Amino acid sequence: MTDHHRGPVSPVRSPLGEECRFYCALADDQPDLVRRFLPDGTLTFVNHAYCRYFEKKKEELLGSSFIPAVAPEDRKFVYERFSSLTENRPVVTYEHWVVLSGGEIRRMRWTDRALPGDDGRIVEYQSIGRDVTPVETTGRPPGNSTQARETPMRERAVQSFENGSALKKSLNAVGRSASWLQAFADSLPFDVFMMDTSGKYVMGNARSRMHYGDIVGKSPEDLAPDGETLKRWHRNNKKAFAGETVKGRIDFPVHGELKNFFNILFPIYSEDRIIGISGVNIEITALVRSEKKAQELRTREKAVLDNIPDMVWVKDKDARFITVNEAYAKACGHRTEELVGRTDLDMWPKFFLAEKYRKDDFAVIRSGRRKTIEEIIVGPDGMERWIEAVKSPIYDREHNLVGLVGIARDITERKKASDAIRESRDKLKQTLCGIIKAIGTIVEVRDPYTSGHQRRVAEISRGIAEKINLSPNDIQGIYIAALIHDLGKIAVPSEILSKPSSLNRAESELIHSHSRIGYDITERIHFPWNVAEIIYQHHERIDGSGYPRGLKGDEIIIGAKILAVADVVEAMASHRPYRPALGVELAVNEITKQRDILYDGAVVDACLDLLRERDFQSFDVIREFEL
Repeated sequence: MTDHHRGPVSPVRSPLGEECRFYCALADDQPDLVRRFLPDGTLTFVNHAYCRYFEKKKEELLGSSFIPAVAPEDRKFVYERFSSLTENRPVVTYEHWVVLSGGEIRRMRWTDRALPGDDGRIVEYQSIGRDVTPVETTGRPPGNSTQARETPMRERAVQSFENGSALKKSLNAVGRSASWLQAFADSLPFDVFMMDTSGKYVMGNARSRMHYGDIVGKSPEDLAPDGETLKRWHRNNKKAFAGETVKGRIDFPVHGELKNFFNILFPIYSEDRIIGISGVNIEITALVRSEKKAQELRTREKAVLDNIPDMVWVKDKDARFITVNEAYAKACGHRTEELVGRTDLDMWPKFFLAEKYRKDDFAVIRSGRRKTIEEIIVGPDGMERWIEAVKSPIYDREHNLVGLVGIARDITERKKASDAIRESRDKLKQTLCGIIKAIGTIVEVRDPYTSGHQRRVAEISRGIAEKINLSPNDIQGIYIAALIHDLGKIAVPSEILSKPSSLNRAESELIHSHSRIGYDITERIHFPWNVAEIIYQHHERIDGSGYPRGLKGDEIIIGAKILAVADVVEAMASHRPYRPALGVELAVNEITKQRDILYDGAVVDACLDLLRERDFQSFDVIREFEL
């Protein structure tokens, strides 16, 4: 194993922000040695106890290797111990000898924990150590360096308990057990002390000496300069001497810094007589500060929530309210504190809505997926209002689902506006339907021999459009265009429209102009579809032989291609002034023979499927349509 000593480096996994300060404060409050190091032994963190033990400043230790402090014969063993750790076996405990700066050899017990990175590879180790040097080896008690350099344990125990009170005499009579008691107390990570009936301390452990120095022979007045603190100590001591076990929080300065402790005092009896009191102080400074910060954070969060105009609430996984903001409480007619811990069933037991709310809540909790819901709430005035709520699951740091958060806003006015728009749209639809029917009737009046032609073409066109899976909006547009596709014929003299013989060239050209005239009329109407262009192109053909513009192929829009096939099929299958009906069979032969020549292949195939499914006469109807 090679010794490493390098200049300062930045820790690989240094905690950040509040977590860093909390970690450092917690580690520095420990009597045990705490360190973190990289896989090559480079130190990235040490606590105060570690610095005191090795008699070095933190700046000297960080960035250097801890290996040189390990006794040479144990270095390979130490390296093998922590290097053996994996993500699945992250903890190991072992002992080895260390050499202090003065040459003193001590025995240490370490518990190392591997800290993996995001990819699972070990990037750092955390190690907690304690001096376990046998008394027989050094004449000093186990513990940290501060303890090791104090008076030997047996000597301190004798000095602590000789001369004076009944408590001292009782303990002194135990003999060697006093040494054992002192050693046990010194190993505890919190203050341990004893006081006799004279009000003087007769024993204090290593932790208490770190806080107040040697307390043996001292009284509370020597340790608590603050008047209120001293009064509280005396009150608690008095209760303990009266036979009570006293528990509670106490605060007092340690080395100039106010710290928080959980204090327990209890009487010590000898033959049914109280001869003293004993107590422990467990430091909770970090916990108190953490709780205070958490409370401050909750207060800030509550202030933010209460200033949000939207309704906000948080529930646990049993759908009980944890917190709500003022907007939600006001909407429900309750105070915020009244809702905490309650369920929807508690608030609205007579409303079926409560069950619906809970059903939606549990759907989010079970699925772990966000849900947007429009629902009704009942206000304090009994009025129903619509809200739009977004309910999302909440997870803890271990990704366990712990509840849900809901955010909602009042959409009652929006709902009213939407209903008004829908009503207006329905009226507009009815008006437009009436106009289109009226336009179609105009053509039929002008050309009674082709009465019903546009309606049948419209039905066939709609069926074809559905077969080739056009969108509902496109289908509606094609249907409307088909209903009025011959609108331009109002400009053609009726005698030409009903002429029983063949048309001459001039008459044919006049008939051919009807698609352009229909376009000129309808393009001024702001339809939500391309009605005018469909009418304009419905006599164009795939090979370019159609009219009026000779368009071909993809130059022709799909609506016009559909209308062209439907128009031909209906015309051939129906009677005309100049000929009897040719029949559906000839119409089918026509579009089949001219497939991909005059007519679009996909449209022809769809029309043939439609005709196989339905009788041609069934198309002689006009159905309502939706805009």
